[in-house]
Amino acid sequence: MRQIKYKKVGDGYEVTETYTYYSKRYNRYLTIKDGFYSDGATGAADVDTDAWIVHDHICRYAVWDDVTKIDNWTASTILADILWDKIRYLVDCYLSFWRRCCP
Repeated sequence: MRQIKYKKVGDGYEVTETYTYYSKRYNRYLTIKDGFYSDGATGAADVDTDAWIVHDHICRYAVWDDVTKIDNWTASTILADILWDKIRYLVDCYLSFWRRCCP
């Protein structure tokens, strides 16, 4: 499910390949260029998701690719959307496994 390519740098992460996030909710794009540094989920355990890097990028620059401003509520909503997608993906994997193993 991970799409952003990055490497661990100190306590954070550096994007190693330009990535474009598309928000279905807002029908807008956000490009994160290689070299962008994110501290990840500050003070929290690592969770295998792109959400923190996207959120950190929004908090730093606060604009979509079309230069429309992104406010705090929208930034939080995007973070939640990405995390919910991750949860749905994990639930689907879990259910798929149990359907195959326990018909």
